[in-house]
Amino acid sequence: MHKLKITGLENVIHVGDEFEADLSKIIDIYELKNRNAVLFTGQKSFSGSGYLSDLKKLLREKGIKNLYHKTIEANPKKTEIDEVVNYLDKSDCDLLLAIGGGSVIDFAKACRLYSKKNYTFLTIYTRLGSGSIVSPFTVYDNHEFKIGDHSETILPDMAYVNTHILTQLSEEVIGAGICDIYGHAVESALSKLATATSRRNSSLALGYLEKYFATNSLLDVLYADIHAALAEKIGIVLLPHALGHYVTYKYKISHGYANFLFTGAFLQWLKDCGIIVPQDQERMYDLIKVRFGKLINSHNIKMIDAADIALIEDNMGFAMSNSPLALSKIDIKNIFNQGLAEYHAR
Repeated sequence: MHKLKITGLENVIHVGDEFEADLSKIIDIYELKNRNAVLFTGQKSFSGSGYLSDLKKLLREKGIKNLYHKTIEANPKKTEIDEVVNYLDKSDCDLLLAIGGGSVIDFAKACRLYSKKNYTFLTIYTRLGSGSIVSPFTVYDNHEFKIGDHSETILPDMAYVNTHILTQLSEEVIGAGICDIYGHAVESALSKLATATSRRNSSLALGYLEKYFATNSLLDVLYADIHAALAEKIGIVLLPHALGHYVTYKYKISHGYANFLFTGAFLQWLKDCGIIVPQDQERMYDLIKVRFGKLINSHNIKMIDAADIALIEDNMGFAMSNSPLALSKIDIKNIFNQGLAEYHAR
């Protein structure tokens, strides 16, 4: 097991290939023995694997009491978060343990944000792409949209990535993660809020993605994920993510693919308006489109109208206001429809 050394990290990330032994060391190093924990997992892959029973066995051996196990569905709802926060505030819990990808970790981050108590927060990151282990954002569904909150206080204190678990990810899951990473990197680099630091992280993320296509090493995707999230932390995402959040909420399409539906049309709009899109970003777009574009199922998505655009602006107006060029409602509608048309034609 080793600790990642990446400039700008505000928490600790360990990577290893021995699940029980690595976690045992982490529990000892960070003095997590004899704690009262609430466990968050996804509903499928980890919960249905032998790793969950191994984890619970280890917790018992370390004297960590599992007070409550909450399984999280994709795109969790704010009402569910409120229910768990109410439980946490009344419980003896002092350790949040989240195992999964963006939805699971974002759920735990939201609980940390809204609870009145303080917790140690450990994550086991099992899906790549969201950057949730280093991102100060938490994303969830309200009654009408996929939205979120931001706070520097909600980051996990420490995270663990097991390389064997990563090798079990499907091509579809890896593809969705790569699309999300690409969006974080490209959009935050083009944002009006971008800085030299965020652009450097964007460039590093794209470089690691390109390296992955040559090596197929998922550690390259992990590094890309982290650098893209560090870039997004400063630059913030733009219109493709805003449109993607709308599509994810309304049509339940995987978040990474939903964002990616509109990336090409957005970049083309910028080019048509005279904005220089760096060549390496265009090359990465072509690579991802060839390898993963066919996995996007968009045939049920309908064209947006004025009411849809107003909803998107109300919930993610910041994504439009940080665009390098002002976006009219016609621009938004055209980019949405063009992105959708591209995949209808495939």
